[in-house]
Amino acid sequence: MAGAFGALESKYELSLKVAEPLVEKIKQQLEGTVIVASGASCRHQIEHLSPVRTRHMAELLAEALAT
Repeated sequence: MAGAFGALESKYELSLKVAEPLVEKIKQQLEGTVIVASGASCRHQIEHLSPVRTRHMAELLAEALAT
């Protein structure tokens, strides 16, 4: 995945292969499991390759502080 590396057209297929084990683990999680990823490109690729909406740690912290 690796940030901009995975967005390069010449590296996209390799990026998909690198992401495959992680994406499979994410898809196996129970419904409602929160998937946290700090990097914007990581969140984008996870959301592109799976039905999961990822969260940034700051979102979770903000929600926790609001309650």
